[in-house]
Amino acid sequence: MRIFGIKAAMAVATFAVMAPAIAAAAPPDVWGSAVYLTSRNCNGIASGADCLGAANPNIHIVQDQFDGGAGVASHAAMAVTTGGLDRASVTWGALDLPVIKASVTTGADNRNNTNSYGYQSFVYTGAAATPFALTSTLDFTSSAAPVMAGLAQTDPPLEVGGEGYAFVRFGLMDPGVVTGLVTAQDIFNYGFGADCGSAGVLGVAQYRYATAGGGAGGGSLTLDTACGGGALTLTPGEEFLVFLLEQTPANRGGFVDASHTLRLALADSLTDEQQATIQAGLVSARDSVPEPQAWALMILGFAGVGASLRRRRAVLAA
Repeated sequence: MRIFGIKAAMAVATFAVMAPAIAAAAPPDVWGSAVYLTSRNCNGIASGADCLGAANPNIHIVQDQFDGGAGVASHAAMAVTTGGLDRASVTWGALDLPVIKASVTTGADNRNNTNSYGYQSFVYTGAAATPFALTSTLDFTSSAAPVMAGLAQTDPPLEVGGEGYAFVRFGLMDPGVVTGLVTAQDIFNYGFGADCGSAGVLGVAQYRYATAGGGAGGGSLTLDTACGGGALTLTPGEEFLVFLLEQTPANRGGFVDASHTLRLALADSLTDEQQATIQAGLVSARDSVPEPQAWALMILGFAGVGASLRRRRAVLAA
């Protein structure tokens, strides 16, 4: 009986230590994704004329599909009835930063596009403030480039037949801004327009990637400056959200293959010491969700405690 009492006490004590540790590590529970696949009708538009909804109200979306939501990844594919295929996925990679893969092919009379958005919130638990910077890296292949290729997207490009390109935007924002967003459509409606003019946005970098004659392309883009100017800095206890967006429009016979992956990583401009400090101090929202194995161990632990307490009551009653 004495030995049993010690075991029961140890089991209860183990649970008591475990519970506060889990609670203490939980950052803001804000993470998720949205994919929006579209196809526009360009029938009757000359190959050398612009086929973009903003330029011509008669060019409307004839087929679309949403996927994703708060707290989930996205994996979507849409076979376009008028020709082509849209594919996109949003997952999470190193440091729990968003990762996007996308590809588009088109028919002779349509403009197809993928819009992919992933976000992840973090709390910085380091003991001291540190500089912070992120770099996006994109590898892709596409058909001929659109007019205005390679410029920051301040105006829509002129999109004519046979073209395709990739557009990337990423940045930081206050997690509270997206806390109430649940569905993929809600996330898309807010996230795809978020920039330095939006409430809660802390910093943004964006660029359009294309190759003049088509073929392999890509590059990297670094964000190290806040919207109001000045360097980005993490302070102890700070909560923030990282978002990543990619669009891959292709036009009437054009294509984009960005399935080679769009990734985010700590920028090389940070020193090795700064990168190590950030890596050690970042806790993501997904870190607060136990993996299946952890859930299994916790359930077994709870069951063990319950069984021990029942046995103890039985012995005392005897």
